[in-house]
Amino acid sequence: MAVGTQPEKTEIAITSRSSRRSSTRRDRPTRYADIAADLLLNAGFLQELGALIRQIEETCEDIVFLYLGTREETLPPLHERFLAAFYGQELVEGAPTGRPDLKKGEVPRKKVRAYLDRMGGTHSDRNTWSSTGLVLQKAFSGFVHGSSLTIMEMCGGCDPKFYVRGLSETSHQNKFAAAMPGYSYKSLMATFLAVSAFGKQPSPKMEEFLEQFERLTTVNAAN
Repeated sequence: MAVGTQPEKTEIAITSRSSRRSSTRRDRPTRYADIAADLLLNAGFLQELGALIRQIEETCEDIVFLYLGTREETLPPLHERFLAAFYGQELVEGAPTGRPDLKKGEVPRKKVRAYLDRMGGTHSDRNTWSSTGLVLQKAFSGFVHGSSLTIMEMCGGCDPKFYVRGLSETSHQNKFAAAMPGYSYKSLMATFLAVSAFGKQPSPKMEEFLEQFERLTTVNAAN
């Protein structure tokens, strides 16, 4: 959005508040309108939503990484190191309370993605995780670290101002609305992989939820 222009109003293809209130307890599990991401989307808090998507993307990547490790004959040393660093985070002496020492023994993100590239796809697909993951990381890191590009997306109007109460009814909101089903689906798939990693089977409710979600969205290409 250019500074000095009025935000473009668009129609958002998401569940309306009135339809949410009228939904019954029975059909509620089929909707994703009550999760945190959708609440942020409806309120127009896209900066916060972008940061949440960045966390979702990386967490799902970690789950796939660990799941594939459990499929090997023995857990690879890289995964052992990853888990040791994850559970061995310490507070930095003299730093604000709760700040973890993320550098101690941490497995670089590029090594996680390199492993995923080696384990999946054909030879031509071997760089999928690295290339796609890097693009998404760069795209959404700005929401976490407050880059100038993401901050200036909040600015607009003939008399330029920052929309600190949200970016509702703007083209930015419409773009996030179109992307949300994909991230919700990715989270569902990561949940199924986590269950499988522990040698369990998805519960009937999980299977039903996934079936309903696929039926109500365009994520599943077969629909």
